[in-house]
Amino acid sequence: IEWSLPTEEHGLVEYLPWTAETFQEVESAGVILRFSERLTGVTVEVRLSLGTSSRLSVEPTLRNGGEAEQKLQFWANAAYAPGGSSVSPDTRVYLPARQARVHDTSDPGLPPVGNAMPWPQYGPRDLSVLGSWQGYLGAFAYPAAQTGWMGAQMPGTDGIIRVFPPDLAPGAKVFGLGDIPYGRYSGTDSSYVELWGGWTPTFWDYGTLDSGQAVTWKEYWYPIPDMPPVVAANDRVALCQADGVFGLTATEAGELEVEALDSQGRSLGKWRADLQPGRLWTPPEPPSGVAIIQVRDPRTGESVLSWPR
Repeated sequence: IEWSLPTEEHGLVEYLPWTAETFQEVESAGVILRFSERLTGVTVEVRLSLGTSSRLSVEPTLRNGGEAEQKLQFWANAAYAPGGSSVSPDTRVYLPARQARVHDTSDPGLPPVGNAMPWPQYGPRDLSVLGSWQGYLGAFAYPAAQTGWMGAQMPGTDGIIRVFPPDLAPGAKVFGLGDIPYGRYSGTDSSYVELWGGWTPTFWDYGTLDSGQAVTWKEYWYPIPDMPPVVAANDRVALCQADGVFGLTATEAGELEVEALDSQGRSLGKWRADLQPGRLWTPPEPPSGVAIIQVRDPRTGESVLSWPR
């Protein structure tokens, strides 16, 4: 994951030295990265930690210790290459909105830069699948992130999910290389997709920090196993559903109650799911006509995840 500030530019602060302080707690360990941005004077602290779950906790804090207000952006960008070297045309990317705003593209069939379009279905094309692109594409959730998760999946290998608070970090962007030749970024035939999360909705927007003001939020990144397309996710579970089959994976080991219902709210089945990180759980006999899925804590009855929202 790279950090971009005070603009979205790759590498503007990446090549400069950051301080790194490790820490050890009872159930977690991690590192705190710190950096003082020379153009604005804003200091950045990113606390990364791993605990007893499979999720990476990422907690950025931006602080303006100067006397004047500062306008800036802050973005985290993860380059995803499953297996370490490439993505296939059937890779899916997820944006948390029903519309996307084009940042840049070489696809002649898509709207020009700055324009919005439906997402993911654009006419006959499912733009969440990279193979539907006719060139490179960078696109933001428009007008901003509507739900708190995004991610990418390539069949046959692990995927990645980012969970975040859209009210505090409304920026979500995907980028795929499309027709860009690998020689422009690598000495070998490789490829990747980028998942961007930001403090502001797009690269055209800047946030303001008043003198003495600080902003902070916490988000999570975690891997998911090979599974059908994800339809809902949070920091505890990811739900997949396709062709009448649904399943769950979790970031922590434990038991959850899963219930499937039809469009009238009638129960089609209820199960106790023994969930483990990195594993996909599916019901032993999937029912037909599933329209609603509820995931609950079996001890308290509290809702863990509901689809559709």
